[in-house]
Amino acid sequence: MLFDQASYGLAPQMVKAVLDVMEALAKQGRAMMCVTHDMGFARKVAKRVICINRGQTVDDCSKHACFGGSASRPAHAAQFLWKILRH
Repeated sequence: MLFDQASYGLAPQMVKAVLDVMEALAKQGRAMMCVTHDMGFARKVAKRVICINRGQTVDDCSKHACFGGSASRPAHAAQFLWKILRH
């Protein structure tokens, strides 16, 4: 299944409903590719994370390497995650 910003533009009460369905699909073992800026959701359900900046792949790693603070992560990918996840 492919999802491109599945929760973008939804009313706040609908965002949780959509993400809950996607999380349930992930738990069932469904193969999914999700384009998202919701790093909290990605951290929760992803197995693999690919960060793209201006059409270029800047990071391709496991969830643990991406969100675990891997020293090998490119600086701009690390800065993006720091800005998003610090709240």
